[in-house]
Amino acid sequence: MSGFYSTTYFVLTDEAGNIITETKYVNGTTNVAIMSPKTYTKDRFNFFKIDITKDASVTKSIIHGFLQIKRGSHYNSPSLLLPQKPVHELAYHLKKPVYFDQLDIQGDIYGTRLKSITDTVFRLYPALSDDSKLWVQLRTNNIRFYNFFDVPKGASNLDVDMTQINKTPLVKNITSPGTGLTIQVYARPDKHFFNRYDLGNVTSAGNQLTYYYPQETFDEYVTYTSYSIGNAKYSFTRNSSSIADNADTYNGVINTPAATLTTFKPSFSGDVDYYAAFFENTPSSPGLYVQLFAPAAANYINIKFPDFSKYLGLNNLDLNGQTLFYFAVYKDATFDEKNIIYKSTGRDDYPNLNLKSVSRSY
Repeated sequence: MSGFYSTTYFVLTDEAGNIITETKYVNGTTNVAIMSPKTYTKDRFNFFKIDITKDASVTKSIIHGFLQIKRGSHYNSPSLLLPQKPVHELAYHLKKPVYFDQLDIQGDIYGTRLKSITDTVFRLYPALSDDSKLWVQLRTNNIRFYNFFDVPKGASNLDVDMTQINKTPLVKNITSPGTGLTIQVYARPDKHFFNRYDLGNVTSAGNQLTYYYPQETFDEYVTYTSYSIGNAKYSFTRNSSSIADNADTYNGVINTPAATLTTFKPSFSGDVDYYAAFFENTPSSPGLYVQLFAPAAANYINIKFPDFSKYLGLNNLDLNGQTLFYFAVYKDATFDEKNIIYKSTGRDDYPNLNLKSVSRSY
């Protein structure tokens, strides 16, 4: 469990907010089975994980609520992510330097970006696995060139001949139904591992943009796309063998009004698997975040909460002091409501992730 928190409680309640059972996490425990002390005949219940902060000046306490989930559900922390090949850092030396406006130097984990030949950055070296290459992309006068450079196995440094950055990238002209179009692409050499090249983030104020990417083919592309229509933001994460020609669409609709934890009543329509609602305290309330998730199939509208005060060490917790600031609905192609944590858009480390969402900030 996270070192930022002193104590974690697991609390199960029924739909009316009555506590079924509770347990305090024992440090070092890797598996916790939670059972009710007496027969509970209903198929669904609320599950709360309550993290109590060690230092309120560093982070707030957090209540993670999974509402009306099914009996037999599994909470995995961290959630099941892709494994990563071992990596090492690589020092590089730029030989035969040429003028550039921007130079991206990427391994298959992370890289660095230079604005001039004398530029220094926080991460000076890229990180890459033993069987990967170094990707270098140069931009000058809005023209791009790139190349992949072989790295001897186990090498800790590499000379990069800048005159060899001479390949022309492919281009996609992408359109979306909304404005503020943003696209981020990762190229994964092996879809069974997290290792990937960050091909860059491109943003347009309108509904069209141009995206440049290498001619080489990869086992998988992870494309994150977003755009806005009115006060709603549409977001998509797509794992596939190619980069899409146009932005995806989603029929999810949010009708949830501004609210506090006392007045919160989710309202939405469309093809929805689950929703997420995030709350934070007003300045006069105790430092607290509340994150709620619920499967749409449960249709849990009239939400009731237990008394969280005793877990937080308070005499009283005013739920009116916790204000909704974010609400989203999701469609997940591989959704299984018994597997918690529910996925979120923008993550590139989940396997086989094809996720649609629409969100609203309050």
